Amino acid sequence: MPIDPSTNLTMKSITPSSPLLTLVVELEKGTTTQNLLAQFHPIMKSLGYGHFEKEQDDFFLASKEGDGIFTNETFVFAEVDANSVVINIDGHSIFGLKGAEQQLHKIKEQYESSGATAKILGPDYANALIGNLLYTSIPIYTSAGLLVGLMYALGGFRMFYFFEVFLYATLGIFGAKTRFWVNERRKQRPVWKSILIMLLAAPVLLGIVVFVFWAIDKYA
Repeated sequence: MPIDPSTNLTMKSITPSSPLLTLVVELEKGTTTQNLLAQFHPIMKSLGYGHFEKEQDDFFLASKEGDGIFTNETFVFAEVDANSVVINIDGHSIFGLKGAEQQLHKIKEQYESSGATAKILGPDYANALIGNLLYTSIPIYTSAGLLVGLMYALGGFRMFYFFEVFLYATLGIFGAKTRFWVNERRKQRPVWKSILIMLLAAPVLLGIVVFVFWAIDKYA
């Protein structure tokens, strides 16, 4: 079944975890959003998800380990949005989009078999790209820039380090998309605090390393 290309309100907000694909399960007469959420656990269990968490009364999480060494743990979030339940999959990159689509179709089919109306919206490349740029790429590259500046100020800067730092920063962007923001979302930490963590991560790490070497040199 093709993905519905239409735009929906749930796809318009730009967040650190703006999804490429969203499954929207709509209310039918005689049902409530809590009825729909109650079906989430058995549906996900039938699809092989064995880890479940109730983050809030209207926010559920299911996850399962990756199938191979190069496969990340997959997280499926279900949350109430007005008169519907919105389900999306985190913990995958754009290269895992087909697998995420297949999983959402399986969830959709099970909801529809119980009489609910469901549709998949997306892929919403624009919001996902903007969200990744604003909340992940810019903070991580800024942190890398601060690290290079500190290295230069300490007199340990080499041009090779510049490329090395930004290579690791680029890898960090992919890692943040698949791991960091998933965990931050689970912890329900304010976005500004999460961005601050990314901004300070590299400089603080360098500061710890410099302090350790200074202490060894002074007291050894």
